[in-house]
This record gives sequence, C-alpha cells and structure tokens, in this order.
Amino acid sequence: MAVRDRNLFAWQAYVITMSFVSVGLLLGMFFLWRGYSDLNKRLEDKTAELATASTAFTTSEARVDRLLSMVGVGGKTENELNEEAARFANDEKLAPVEKEFAELMNLFAPGVTGGSERNLIKLPKYLIDTVRLRNEDIDKARERETQLLAEKTATLQRETQAREAAEAAQKAAEADLAATRAQNAEAIATLNAEKKEVLESYDKYKRTFDSQLATLTGKNQELATANSTLLETVEKKSDELTRFTTLSFATPQGAVIRTASGGTMVWIDLGRDDGLREGVAFTVIDESTVNTSEAKGKAHLVITRVIEDSPHLSQARVTDYDPTQPIMTGDKVFSPAWRPGRTIGFALVGEMDLNGDYKDDVDEVRELIRRSGGKVDAEMDSKGNVVAGLTGMTPNTEYLVLGTDLGIIKGDNPEDLAKQAAYERFRAEARRNGIIQISVDKLLGYLKADQAQKVVPLGDRIQGKDFPAEFSHKPLSSRGSVSDIFQPRNPSTPRTAGTP
Repeated sequence: MAVRDRNLFAWQAYVITMSFVSVGLLLGMFFLWRGYSDLNKRLEDKTAELATASTAFTTSEARVDRLLSMVGVGGKTENELNEEAARFANDEKLAPVEKEFAELMNLFAPGVTGGSERNLIKLPKYLIDTVRLRNEDIDKARERETQLLAEKTATLQRETQAREAAEAAQKAAEADLAATRAQNAEAIATLNAEKKEVLESYDKYKRTFDSQLATLTGKNQELATANSTLLETVEKKSDELTRFTTLSFATPQGAVIRTASGGTMVWIDLGRDDGLREGVAFTVIDESTVNTSEAKGKAHLVITRVIEDSPHLSQARVTDYDPTQPIMTGDKVFSPAWRPGRTIGFALVGEMDLNGDYKDDVDEVRELIRRSGGKVDAEMDSKGNVVAGLTGMTPNTEYLVLGTDLGIIKGDNPEDLAKQAAYERFRAEARRNGIIQISVDKLLGYLKADQAQKVVPLGDRIQGKDFPAEFSHKPLSSRGSVSDIFQPRNPSTPRTAGTP
C-alpha cells in the first residue's frame, strides 16, 4: 500500500512537472516568434530605405554623368547623348539645364555632328572660330567688291565708247538708207515699166497659145479616135492570130515506121538527133488526120529506148492498146510538150482539178510537163497570185493551160470576182504574146499516156468509165493468111515509112 501511494505521488509529480515544462516551451516559442516578426519587419523597412537611397544615388550619378557629357567628358556617341537628353528632358532638376543646353547646341552649324564636337567646352572655341572665319569672308568680300567696282568702271568706259561709235555708225547707216531708198524707188519705177511690157507680151502669147491649144486639142481628139480604132483592129487581129495558132494547126512531130508484139510496141522516126529522150509521151493519131486538135487518139505511147546507132529511130511502148483501132505503119505521133531541138514552154492559170475531187493537182501537171520534156515559164495559182521565181510568159512560150475553175463565179463573192479578173489579165497577156490556149483536160489527153498514172475519185464521185473492162493487149493470132501489117517484124531491121 505504501509502495502504491509512492508511485502515484511520483506520477502526479511527473505530470505536473511536464505541464510546467510544456507551458514554458509554449511561452518561449511565442516570444521567439514575436521577436522574429519584429526583426523581419525592421529588415524590410531597412531594405526599402536602402532601395530608395540606391535609386537616388543612381539618379544622382546619372545626372552627374549627363552634366559631364554636356562638357564633352565620357566620349559618348550621338545616339547615347540623344537618349540621355530624352531621359532628363522632364527631370525636376536637369530639365531647365537640358533646355538651355539644347538652345546653346543650336549655335553649332548643322554640319557639326557627334558628341565629341557638340559640347559646352568646345562651344566658345567654335563660336570664336566662326566669327574669325566670317571676318575673313567679309574681308574677301570687300576685296572682291573693290575689284568688281574697278571692273565696272572699266566696262562702263568701254561700253560708253562703243555706244558713241554705234551712234556714229547709226547716223552713217541712216544716210546710206536714205540713198538706198532713193535708188530703190527708181528701180521700182523701172520694174513697173518692165512689168507692164511683160504683161502685154504675156497677153499676146496667151492668145497665140489658146489658138494653138484649140488646134492641137482637135488633132488630139482625131488621134485618140484613130488610136481607139487601131486598138480594136489589133485586138481583132490578135484574136484571129490566136485562132490560127491553136492546136488545129499544130503539126505532128513524127510517124510510126514499124509495129511489133501485136501492136503493143512500135518504132517511130524520131531519135537521138531530134533531141528525143526516154519517158516522153506521144499520142498516136491516124495518118489521114488533118486537124490535130479534133483528132481522136488511137493510143498513147511512151519512149522506152532511143536507138543510139540510128539518128532518127526510137522504140516506144503502147500504154493503152485497143485491138479495134490497131496502130498502123504511117500513123502520126504528136505531143504538145515536145519539139525537136528545143524545150516547149508552158504557162498555167487557175485550179488544175484532174480527177474531180475539188483539189488542186497543179503539182501533177507540172510533173507531167517536165516528164514530157517541157518547162513552166509562168503560173497563176488558184487564188489569182502570180507564182514568183519563174521567167514569165514570152513569145517563145507555146501553150497556156487553162484551169478547171476559169469562168466559175460563186455568187457575188468579191474575192472570186477579183480572182477571175486576174485570170482574164493573165489570158490577155498570153494572147498578146501569141500563146496557144489549151484546156487542162486536152493537155492531159496528150501527156498522160500511162494509164497507171491515172487518178480516179472514189466514194460518191466514182464513175463507171474510170474502170473499163480488162482485155488482152495481144490480139488473137490467125492460122491463115493475114495482111502484112499484122505479120511479125524484126525490130533490128526497121523499115522506113512507105516500104513494103
């Protein structure tokens, strides 16, 4: 029991002691926090005072630096000085100084720039130097003024002398003018008298001229009438000459002297000495034909060989043999594009539509003429334009080939009318040169001997005559006695015309 009481007392004493210790700690911590708070507040106040003092010091130092830059200390650039001026323009202490400094800096000339030149230290020297330079300029100006006054005096004297001389010359000129006027008045009177004489002579000459003009006008009218009559006569005779120079009066160039291979091969009496060459085409007409243009060709042939050993002998291939019209010895051969010893000239006018396809086949016509030994001297295309680069029509040009569109006018088309007028001018020139006019179809009938060259239209323009029935080129042989003209012959021993 006594032990338990002691333990209880000890525990109570411990609790009380710890309570006092806790209260003491709490009081100590409160006073410690309160002291720290007071100390921190005083520190903040001192820090604020220090910042204010530092700002004031920085401002004061900047003001001092600005004042030093005003007197040229610091070596700052122009931009830095301008920034400082703008900074202290509203400063409570330096604002009046900045304003007065700016006014003093305006005393410098505009050409003086830079912080090292514009400051209060150099301002007095600059002003003194400026005054000295101005004084020097004033002295030079005074010297120049004295020089100009001397020059003015000399010029005035010289001009005065010149004026006096000019006045004397003017008086002399006035005297000469009066004398000249008197002479001119006398000359005018003389000219008036001469003018009167000239006018009288002109009137007399005009009357004579009018009389002669009337006489000459009458003679001119008579000559114009006579000239018109002569032109009509020449045109009429030219038309008559053209009629006489048509193909009706053309002469065949040669004749068939032998046939072979059933009439599909012949020999003609033209050869090396006649200037014939291989490839020339001929039309075979009957030996009794008188009018060449109206003759119907029995066949066409193309020269395949010019016999070198004989001066007037050539071999030819018949291209469109017809057994019903056999080629006989003595039949004539004719080509409008070939003449012995010379080249035949052609002129072409208009559109050359050879096969009815409404296209111009002028290139084919040129090639046919060339292959037949001829040449194109002049040409007018299907638009009425003369083709350049050709020699042109001359009296040596033989034929004018008329195109298929001559005389065809489509309505009132101005271009078509102009083209037809150009065609007529081209034909009139051909008549003046005595050139035979021939249609392109007629020319084709003479020159286009090879049926393989023929071009036919297809489609809706096809014609039955363009596709004739095929037959054998070799006539049937007879076992009996036949005429001599159908007997085989040896081409190595040609006969002349008329030889049995």
